[in-house]
Amino acid sequence: MGVSAVLLGVGLLALWALPALRGPAVALVATTLLAVAPPSGRLPALLLCLPLAAVLLGALLERAARSLVGTRRGPARALRLVAAGAVAASVVAAGVGLATADRSDFGAAARDDLLTWAGAQLSQDGRLSVGEKTSAELLHAGADPQAVTAGADVPVPATGPSPVVLRVVSGNPSRHGAPVARFDAADGLPALTVITPRPVPPTAEELERRQVLGQALAANPETVADEQVTDRLARGDLDPRLLSLLAGIGAQSGIGLAGLPAVPAEHDWTLVRQAVIESVGGVRLDADAAQTDRVRALLRAQRPPYTPDVVRRVPGGLLVGYGYVPDPDAVLTRAGVG
Repeated sequence: MGVSAVLLGVGLLALWALPALRGPAVALVATTLLAVAPPSGRLPALLLCLPLAAVLLGALLERAARSLVGTRRGPARALRLVAAGAVAASVVAAGVGLATADRSDFGAAARDDLLTWAGAQLSQDGRLSVGEKTSAELLHAGADPQAVTAGADVPVPATGPSPVVLRVVSGNPSRHGAPVARFDAADGLPALTVITPRPVPPTAEELERRQVLGQALAANPETVADEQVTDRLARGDLDPRLLSLLAGIGAQSGIGLAGLPAVPAEHDWTLVRQAVIESVGGVRLDADAAQTDRVRALLRAQRPPYTPDVVRRVPGGLLVGYGYVPDPDAVLTRAGVG
């Protein structure tokens, strides 16, 4: 920002002191402001400012030289040489400063991460409810206009289930609802936090159902998992869609789980929706391509709501995951399998 301040200062000084060059001075001020304005720092625009700033700075120094020496040719010529050297030095210093200075993205990376998360975790009819400013920034970053709603009003279909609507707030989300995911911004800018305005905790019956199923899977002698995984199974911390899928495979063939990774940016705020299947039937997937293909076919054959949204190879096996829904227990109940 120091280089930007120098360029802006040269432009404003030229506006005041050089009436004949007010056009270039206005251009310098406008381009400098554009270069540092959100949504991102525009280094090429600042580089374009350097020649124009050099011309204006030279004109300012020449005017200063004339004011100091009047019409005496010798001193004026010497001062012009000094001015030329000063202009050259300032241009070089500004260029070096731009090339080496830390540049802010004004939160662009956080917005990109938010859109990547939403594209992967929300259904096609999912919506992000945001403020006017954040809406403009997300649309500028490439968001689908149908997926971003400015303000609190979200269209509700006349028939069928309502779409998932999550709010995006800047800064502290504690007063707005339960956090789902957080995307930190650089340079001390406030994070973008995705929240569900009306969190739906599980009923005692739903939680007990998950815990019983998870404990049965953890106690199955054909289940291979470390203590951290079995503890989470026993607590019922898994999305019931994922838990039911894993329990079914485990009961039928035996299953090995390498981990239950959280979705990036969600921390531990949501139920576990991902698992890395390491082995099925005692056969490691990373060592047997044919077994991996059989497991893929089994996963593809699952009927909704158990059909995974994500199946991909990762170190250690296959990652299986489901998209975000605010009340997964109700999803199973509506499907008649709760």
